[in-house]
Amino acid sequence: MSSYVNIKPGGCDTGAPLNVQRRIAHIRKYVDLAGKRILDAGCGSGAYLKALLSYSSDVQGVEFNPAMVAAFRSSSPFPEKVRVGNIEQLDFPEASFDFVLLNEVIDHVANEAIAFKEVLRVLKPGGMMAVYAPNRFFPFETHGVGLVGINLEISPLVPFIPYIPLLIGKRLFHYYARNFWPWELKRIVASAGFEVVAHTYQWQTFENISGRQPKILSGFRSALRNASFFLERLPFLRVFGVSHLLIARKPGG
Repeated sequence: MSSYVNIKPGGCDTGAPLNVQRRIAHIRKYVDLAGKRILDAGCGSGAYLKALLSYSSDVQGVEFNPAMVAAFRSSSPFPEKVRVGNIEQLDFPEASFDFVLLNEVIDHVANEAIAFKEVLRVLKPGGMMAVYAPNRFFPFETHGVGLVGINLEISPLVPFIPYIPLLIGKRLFHYYARNFWPWELKRIVASAGFEVVAHTYQWQTFENISGRQPKILSGFRSALRNASFFLERLPFLRVFGVSHLLIARKPGG
């Protein structure tokens, strides 16, 4: 388990169209989704679940936020595919799924080690997991932080907060979500019993996913997006992407 404490379950939604398209495309480089039984664990408003239905009709979603589940059910032709739940205690039998997606979810759970063990439990032997999670090499804390002892939130636009060691940072800030070094994320996943298959990084799409993107960037969105996708391909610079993508397998099968 990482050194963050008092992380409250919750989260946001990264379901902007281009972001969904690129993330699913990156996953498909490592995982065959066709006809598989799939779980989107922490599915938010269901944008990724809907995209995954292009590859398999057998897709289920679990979301902690009841309001998001209600919104999905009220607007979807398949409302039964999403249920309220906590990924630290999944309401599925063991060995139920071929593939589980954790998209920007593990940073928001109370105990990430328990969550990964639950995913391991519901995966079939040889089943695959894809994890998108915040990258501490990215120089901005996209969730923001609060100052200890003061009712003040520091903007996500303040740079280099992820680079402050947690031993110091926990004395200064209230962290709303976890942020992972690559070696740390790999260690936690391996400790839960997975085999790490691949690890890479994803850069921003500048779709104002957080709702906090400065308005001045809107006019440069196309140029910023092209630069972002170019840098994502460069071996020595891709490590500064906003998110990790880690692919892991349950042993056996």
